[in-house]
Amino acid sequence: MSCNDRDCRVVESTTLAECDNEKHDPHWPTIKVPVVLAEREVQVNVEALISLDEPALEIKRIKKKVFLEQCKLVPTDFHGKWVTRAKLYLRGFIRKNIEYATADRSPTATAVCGRILHTTVHVPFQCVTEIKFGKVKPELTSERVEEFEFLGKDEMSPRLDKTLFSHEVFFNEQPFCELVKVRFHELDIGEDFDFDDDLPRREKTFEKVREKIVMNVTVKVLQKQQVPLPWGHKDEDDCKDHKDHKKDCK
Repeated sequence: MSCNDRDCRVVESTTLAECDNEKHDPHWPTIKVPVVLAEREVQVNVEALISLDEPALEIKRIKKKVFLEQCKLVPTDFHGKWVTRAKLYLRGFIRKNIEYATADRSPTATAVCGRILHTTVHVPFQCVTEIKFGKVKPELTSERVEEFEFLGKDEMSPRLDKTLFSHEVFFNEQPFCELVKVRFHELDIGEDFDFDDDLPRREKTFEKVREKIVMNVTVKVLQKQQVPLPWGHKDEDDCKDHKDHKKDCK
């Protein structure tokens, strides 16, 4: 398309009116940072039955890692805008790498030959625990809805065709979690034994492992909050407008 084929012009122009604003700044220097609300060590008890790919002669080593897939805080008690008590929902899995020795053959009555194999499994877990907050609490402000009714012309009954609504919505920072550390206590028991006559005396293989795990998971619960700095210049206008904070403006 050439320049001659286009209509060069101002398509639309609007003069905008200025919008008023209301000052909601803090009365002193403030930062917004993640604040630690609670740090808890949660004990999770798990039992799992794991099937191995080949019969095992013995377990050589088990390596474990924990992955949290959910850590959600559900408030249950409030004091004003502060949450005083809540339920913490945890869900995830234990990634286990099991190394074990096999019994492929028994060349003599006193020896067993085999290979070292491994099986990696994800053992799921979930639990709920209660948290009672101390001095530092989650801050949540609920929406405010007001409804106003009017009298009818006879002043004896309400008007059904006229209602005034006022609605205010607050957007809160969602609490979140950090995984701090994990501690394991574990008992592994072999099942489905096979007593092979070709193996030396007292040697036997098993195809399943039953695990009883006591896991202590330490998590931090945090929320982004505004925190006043202990230094800085105070706004003189704020000091004049807010008499309650005069001592902070000296």
